[in-house]
Amino acid sequence: MDSDLFRVVNDFAKDTPWLHGLATFYAGVAGPALLALLVLLAVVWSRAWETSALAKSVWAGLAPVIAIGLNQPLVRLINRPRPFATLDHVLVLAHRSADGGLPSDHGTLAGAVLAALFLADRKLGWAATGVGVLLAASRVYVGVHYPGDVLAGLAFGALVAVVGWAVVGGLLTRLLVRLRLTRLRPLLTA
Repeated sequence: MDSDLFRVVNDFAKDTPWLHGLATFYAGVAGPALLALLVLLAVVWSRAWETSALAKSVWAGLAPVIAIGLNQPLVRLINRPRPFATLDHVLVLAHRSADGGLPSDHGTLAGAVLAALFLADRKLGWAATGVGVLLAASRVYVGVHYPGDVLAGLAFGALVAVVGWAVVGGLLTRLLVRLRLTRLRPLLTA
């Protein structure tokens, strides 16, 4: 079924050459950059006088890094070949990575950011959902992932963000409270 869904998207990509440049740019550069911008906005817009809001915003920046770090060994362990390695006549618009595709790193990044941003700011969480789902879809469009790869990445990233916050949220909040008593206070309350 994953191959069939991939073929539908890949056939659509073959029929829409006018979209190739935009999809390739979004899948490789713009999508991740927009997610990073949303995390930065969360930190800037967090009510700095509320330490818990700032801690959640900082977590939105840390969660994707941790999720990708945990995802890499998982990708090597599962080692699922990418569509262009197993299917014939696949249009590939991006770099043909030699590593496995499940779970997708880009999907994991997006899932971690959107879940962490929902914890920090619901509006930014919804914005990240749109950006992240489009990033995941673009990775299928450019031919480097099956739909299941990106869905697994979205789920894994979100799981890491939510469980990670439950584990370290209190510690991160206490750390920021203590940092407010140091010379870093102006940085945390600016």
